[in-house]
Amino acid sequence: MGHPENPGSFFQIWRSARVRPSHRGHFVFASLLALLCWLSLSAGCAAQEAGDSPRRIGGPCEYRDVPGTCRIDKVEPSGANSYGEGFRTLFTFLPESPSEPEASGVALKIGDGQDPTHRYLKENGIKAGRRFPCVRRVLVRGTCTPVVYAFPGFEDVF
Repeated sequence: MGHPENPGSFFQIWRSARVRPSHRGHFVFASLLALLCWLSLSAGCAAQEAGDSPRRIGGPCEYRDVPGTCRIDKVEPSGANSYGEGFRTLFTFLPESPSEPEASGVALKIGDGQDPTHRYLKENGIKAGRRFPCVRRVLVRGTCTPVVYAFPGFEDVF
């Protein structure tokens, strides 16, 4: 069984009649805890074997695309960001379908949600009054951003 200060494995102690009376409560508690852990692990494995999958939180997300045109309404300096000097750029979304609502005062964002840089504006020809094909992507399933605007012809330069 091992050295008296190191009585051996759990199973050796369990089979042993030499568990001190003062430690029997600890032993019983540890045994019950081990049994509960084993049962919960077994139940999880059985559920997965039965075809049940754990509840998924988050993505993947599905969007419904609404094609349209985006009219650039305003471009003004907004200060430095992690890409360089940013420009607050607002546009109006004009959907192709009359059954879809317009959206005005929408901010154009690049990368991780920052204002576009001078280089981005220049490379993509973005100026107040210009119109570009764009798509409003509306979330239909998942927990992603509810509405996203995409500009298919724009270059991702920062």
